[in-house]
Amino acid sequence: MKQPVHFNSNAPSTLASPDEPGVRRHLPDLVQLTAVSKRYGDPVTGELALQDISLRLKRGGLTAIVGKSGSGKSTLLNLLTGTDQPTSGEIFVAGTAVHALNETTGAHWRGASVGIVFQFFQLLPALTVLENVVLPMALLARVPSRQREARARELLGLVGIADHAHKLPTSLSGGQQQRCAIARALANNPPLLVADEPTGNLDSRTADDVLALLRRQADLGTTVVVVTHEQDIARVADRIITLADGRVVTDEPGSRSTAHPAQRR
Repeated sequence: MKQPVHFNSNAPSTLASPDEPGVRRHLPDLVQLTAVSKRYGDPVTGELALQDISLRLKRGGLTAIVGKSGSGKSTLLNLLTGTDQPTSGEIFVAGTAVHALNETTGAHWRGASVGIVFQFFQLLPALTVLENVVLPMALLARVPSRQREARARELLGLVGIADHAHKLPTSLSGGQQQRCAIARALANNPPLLVADEPTGNLDSRTADDVLALLRRQADLGTTVVVVTHEQDIARVADRIITLADGRVVTDEPGSRSTAHPAQRR
């Protein structure tokens, strides 16, 4: 299987200046959360969704976030991707203070630094499979326009659906649509790939194929975080973090563990 195409960009950054206090920090881990809590509603009396979460995720590898419904998994994912902000604490991803980004800088940062895979795919139905993968590159404009289609085709080959490039998403099976969603999430070569219940809408065999794709991407150096109810995730995970009532209750190696013990807390 081919490795994803990497690219260089001389385009000016749309993020806040690295010299601005609190925006950039040089860290050995790709992801670092320090004393992160989240309340919905009133910051003092509102519903507590996450409480005092401190985690570090190294560069590369696959981490599974598991727990029952209401445990805080989705909230943690939203904080990691900058689609929501913590009530307190700090979140750094690839050196960027995600907790300090506003709506505009957060959107630009997310486009460049995070790939997101959803349970229900969220592909644009009026665009072909190829066009769905090209779109993030066009929006961010980090990949030169003349290279976008070739990169999209390379990614579709990586996930095994190159032959479906010119089809509409609705003509594909659920597993094929999820493969397209993974290719789209990788379009801008993000260092962090997060997947929110990526197998929840798939049969068991197709789910295994999708998990294998995520595992392969982790082996290629992307930091992959999978939020899931599925207990079978242990087979492909380096690390399994279990949440309950907004807290980390266990943090253990998975069957594919390569993490150093110091990076588990």
